[in-house]
Amino acid sequence: MSVDSRKDYQNMGNPEKPEIQGVVTPPIEEKFRAFLTDEERILNDIAGGAGFTFKRGEGWAINPETGEATYDPKFFEEKGYTPSQALFGAFHEIKCHLVETSELLGTPRGQEAHERLKDRIKAKPRLHIWENCRTDVKGNFAITRFAPSLAEDVEAVYREKLWPETDLTSKPKHLQFMYSILRTAIVPDEQVTIDPEVAEAIKKLRNVKGKDVIALATDPAQDPLLALRLSERYIEPVIEELYQEDLEEKKDQKGKGEKGQGTPEESFADDYEDYESRHPEPMDKEEVEKKIKKTKEQQSESARQSAGYETEHGVSKKDLADYYEEYRQVEGSLEQLRNVFRRIVEQRKIPIRRLAALKEEGVMIDPGLVTQTYLDVKAGVDNPKTMKDFEGRFIEENIPGKFSLRLVADQSGSMAGEKSIHQRRSAILVMEALKEFSDVLDDERAGLSIDLDVQTELRSFGVIGGTRLYKPLSRELPERQRVEFFKGLLETSGETNDYDALAEIEKDVRGNLARDETYAAELKSGKRREIVIVLSDGDSGNAAEVKNRCQNLRELGVKVVGLGMGSGSQSIESTYTPEGRSCYDISDLPKTLQDLLAGILGQLSITGNPEDLAKSGEEI
Repeated sequence: MSVDSRKDYQNMGNPEKPEIQGVVTPPIEEKFRAFLTDEERILNDIAGGAGFTFKRGEGWAINPETGEATYDPKFFEEKGYTPSQALFGAFHEIKCHLVETSELLGTPRGQEAHERLKDRIKAKPRLHIWENCRTDVKGNFAITRFAPSLAEDVEAVYREKLWPETDLTSKPKHLQFMYSILRTAIVPDEQVTIDPEVAEAIKKLRNVKGKDVIALATDPAQDPLLALRLSERYIEPVIEELYQEDLEEKKDQKGKGEKGQGTPEESFADDYEDYESRHPEPMDKEEVEKKIKKTKEQQSESARQSAGYETEHGVSKKDLADYYEEYRQVEGSLEQLRNVFRRIVEQRKIPIRRLAALKEEGVMIDPGLVTQTYLDVKAGVDNPKTMKDFEGRFIEENIPGKFSLRLVADQSGSMAGEKSIHQRRSAILVMEALKEFSDVLDDERAGLSIDLDVQTELRSFGVIGGTRLYKPLSRELPERQRVEFFKGLLETSGETNDYDALAEIEKDVRGNLARDETYAAELKSGKRREIVIVLSDGDSGNAAEVKNRCQNLRELGVKVVGLGMGSGSQSIESTYTPEGRSCYDISDLPKTLQDLLAGILGQLSITGNPEDLAKSGEEI
């Protein structure tokens, strides 16, 4: 929205505004209609990924059969909003309530998380208010990114209509917590007055092992599922603690003669009703959820991705549909890997102890206790009874803290046909597994005793020009890059110059060694694990050069694995020895790669032994 158009829009609500001489001003209704029509593009960009298209109409409605929906700014104007504030109100409803819910319901894991949230809200109605506050912040930040000229209107709505007061100390602490986060996020240049205990609770969440959990849970770019899980894990328990304190205060007041309510929730009924009265909503949330679910049933995955999604994510509807069609072929293989993820994460939540060296001063220990202490420590007992005279600390010397996987695919001319199909499915398996693993770690990071950073790189050889780097080594692995790699593997043209790709990786590693003094030490000690997986369907164009590059990388601490595809790929076993293997039946490639990846990830366990992760239910 341009500055000029925004001023015109605001002036619509002021009939006394003088007209520019010589310019014929159209009737207010006509100008209003023209302005909103111009803004439908932004509305549909915001709603695009959810599978809906919005048009101005009489009232608010959703047609699940087509995904078409209508919005009506009059709902907000009738409540005293200016025209531009009414536009923000429409944006808010669409982004904060419709799109966020639709994206969350877009995956099985998201659906499960949404159902758990509904159960929690049913048991603890106060969480309904918190989820509204959290998604309001998340959605409003997204709106001002799409339409930055609305920022003043967003602030005005919260400052003048929804939350004019800045002193929140008269409200229960758990509501002070929620309202403070909401108002200071939207109106950052005005401080609010809250109970010191509430302020301290917010301060702690702003620095959970260096991470601002509140910012992560309200980040407009954050995946809705991850944002919800962060809120559930770290923020909701804080709200519950404050709520319990508020209840105790209510009991004390009742004991002093103040009239009390029946159930605990009824004790705050007036406060909760006050919140609901401040937030007019044109769409019933339960009804919206039903319409979203029905719309998703009616539309295919590709149909749900509108032009707005393409613009935002840089990927076409067709490419995305093709990607997820192939993803379904390997989706089942992810479950074994998910078990590995879970066990790695659970291990890293357990404090690892060792016996400290005996000191000259201190209590003499009965030698009979040493054996029991050793057994307790090996069994994973966090605080063994015999540990009183021992020092507990983390053993971090050789536990992997960084993991990088560079996937190198084959785009040589011989890969056309069935080989290309199975290679693409294998690439999807690796990408989705590492993306999911990285997301799980992000979700659990604040609770890990020992952190783990996962990075990926995507490149290929055999293309015109020799090699291609699709994605440099980094933590991020967005959908656009995953789809680009998948799509690129359709192109098959050149020779099997895997040695060129290995040379580029070696150059990159040596560059890292030159720039970072700790890099070499981490590789040598095992704190940093770097893996290269090269896929190929046959003889290398220069086997001697491949062996040389593999040897160089391995001496630097990088593991290089060659995986042959098809019955003619046996040479891979010798070229990449001792880490060369073949998958003789090309259709078994995804399963072979799944097992390979499970073994590699298993080495990230606390002991470094993959078999430790196979012991279901046992603590390391």
